[in-house]
Amino acid sequence: MNWISRSHTDQLYRELLSSDSPVRISTSELLLRRAIAREIYRREGIKCLDRVAFEGNEQAMGFLFCTIASAEPELAKSELQARGLSMELNLVLQMTIDALKASAVRGASELLKSENLWGEGVGMGYTEFAEDFNFREYLSQTSSSAGKVEAFKYLAAKDPDEAAACMLEGFQWEIAGSMLDGRSAVAGRQEAIKWMADEIGKVPDRYRKMELNDLARHCDARDSEMMMNQLGARQDRLDFAVSSISQFRDEKIEYFATLPEEFRISVMNQWLESIRLTNWGKDPEMALKMMDQMKIPAEQYEALLKVQSGVAN
Repeated sequence: MNWISRSHTDQLYRELLSSDSPVRISTSELLLRRAIAREIYRREGIKCLDRVAFEGNEQAMGFLFCTIASAEPELAKSELQARGLSMELNLVLQMTIDALKASAVRGASELLKSENLWGEGVGMGYTEFAEDFNFREYLSQTSSSAGKVEAFKYLAAKDPDEAAACMLEGFQWEIAGSMLDGRSAVAGRQEAIKWMADEIGKVPDRYRKMELNDLARHCDARDSEMMMNQLGARQDRLDFAVSSISQFRDEKIEYFATLPEEFRISVMNQWLESIRLTNWGKDPEMALKMMDQMKIPAEQYEALLKVQSGVAN
């Protein structure tokens, strides 16, 4: 895209104003328009909005607004309000995402400032952080769930000891699955599971089941087998198994159905107790189906169904 920096400004405007419908625009075209918008803003500053507004091209305006949001989030927010575009939800959402991602690359304080200005960004996560990003500063002050997830994922890949320390210090719970995914990106799944299983053993008892449940959501059948082989405490293995079969994924249940009979009965007992006060607890057919999938001996059915109904308590 070197031609962009050598092109006359009027040519760049023509290219930007020729933007196609966002429904039909390709990824390459999207990247091209964004690069053109950045160059126009670098040359023209905020006045570029007036020229595009005069042409009435909403998509071109969106590219420029997102460029400004990335570079100067406060100015972008001010111009958005001044031009009466605060209710253009798709535009605001994309500006929010661009502003926050650009701020993450600048540092923790900048990201916190942008979050305060723009909000969290619905369902978004950051994919890149500044080399000297202060994760403790960010994790201790942000209210963004998506931001915390991506911060822990990135930190687990970059500095697993620090990621584990931040988890154990309570910066965020229900985060083990994201840490596992982050560590897997650089160490491979098997090594990441060994690391995470060891760290889970250090989590305080009142939070451990929560973290095992989060891990179960991030593990497929093969991961589950590796995790079960690494978890040390029997109760941890039980909690992980119960969370896993609660997802009702056949391939995972098939794996847990291969474990020793005594352990499978314990898993079923704990699972039935966990659903007893839910709508699932009122459905004996669901319990019977799970017992069948888990290959529970028929002579155990009656006693286990009493657990589900509460009679055994």
